[in-house]
Amino acid sequence: MRKYLILIFAFGVLACQKEELSVVQEQEETSLLADKQLVGLIQSVSSHDGTFDDFVDESACFSINFPYEVLLNGELITINSINDLLTIKPMDDVVPIFPISITTANYIEIEVANQATFASYILSCANGLMYNDRITCLDFNYPISLSLYNPDNTTFETIIFNHDKETFEGLELFEEGTIATIRFPLSVKMLDGTIITIESNQELKSRILQILNICPD
Repeated sequence: MRKYLILIFAFGVLACQKEELSVVQEQEETSLLADKQLVGLIQSVSSHDGTFDDFVDESACFSINFPYEVLLNGELITINSINDLLTIKPMDDVVPIFPISITTANYIEIEVANQATFASYILSCANGLMYNDRITCLDFNYPISLSLYNPDNTTFETIIFNHDKETFEGLELFEEGTIATIRFPLSVKMLDGTIITIESNQELKSRILQILNICPD
């Protein structure tokens, strides 16, 4: 009887090990981080879009953080939100009052003390020296869930991204060797408002690559 129980236990252990190996292989095959191109595309979609105030900062690589003051046609006003920017006309003369802070496309916040420093950032963007791999014709519908698998202790963890900044920065924080898989389906919103359901890594990558040629700068 004892030998019989030992045999059953041994078969059970082998079955568990086989199932565990199967899970690990499946996670590795579908790991988001194994596809560097896809990670880059997701970060491009989730990067900070700094184009909404280009008539103030003359740069798509960053935006000025609210609130800040400007001289609008010689009159000092405070810009508290995007709504305040909507009142500015294309031919208006707009000059930021320093110091200001800016947020770059990769979500780095920088204090800018004066006009000379500000001009250097504008020039760096124009010369391609700042991150600006933005994809603006597709947006993720949140939340997005990822499963993290730790092969050292064979445990799973779920993390949830609730907005673009979390997604962009979260993908940069994963350690080497991390196995992270997106929990599909997820949905994306196209520029025309169409909602599309995505079922796999390959479909997500294909969808983003397909629209790059028609995506506005």
